[in-house]
Amino acid sequence: MKSLNVVAIVLVASTTPVLAKPVDRIVQQDTALANQTLADWLADTALPLFFPNHTGWDTHYDQFFSPNLTASFGINSYNYTTLKAFFNATQNALAAQFEFYAVEVDTRVGLAAPDGVGGQVLLAGKEYGVLQGTGEEVVGTNGIYSVIEEVDGQRLITEWRDFTNTGTNGTATA
Repeated sequence: MKSLNVVAIVLVASTTPVLAKPVDRIVQQDTALANQTLADWLADTALPLFFPNHTGWDTHYDQFFSPNLTASFGINSYNYTTLKAFFNATQNALAAQFEFYAVEVDTRVGLAAPDGVGGQVLLAGKEYGVLQGTGEEVVGTNGIYSVIEEVDGQRLITEWRDFTNTGTNGTATA
């Protein structure tokens, strides 16, 4: 009987929104971000701004990533500066090769930190675009795991793990 209660608690807890900040802090702070779930903030607010598929992404990168960032894309490791350089090269490649390129988030999971300020987010979905010249559609799946923390009063991504099979045979390469 005890396990049935635990299952019921888990089911109830999974339908409860994970607020970005505790309720008492929401009342004290007039910010739209405080009313969003952590996963929604990453998927709907941050990612569309800093994903390197448009010009101006780099100004938003600075807004959302911590200078102490730990990151990986596939099997390659990055820090704040080297991930930004990788994103810059990615933006140049996407602009040169694709008519358009987009990310569509299908699944999002957020786990708030005990203090309600940050937490962990897992996003999964697909990346797709149309190649210039041929009109061929390229589609792949993508996953992102991130840790979000409050740094100097700002919500920032401190860890970023990104992987995709777009443009590969499903095998990670350096």
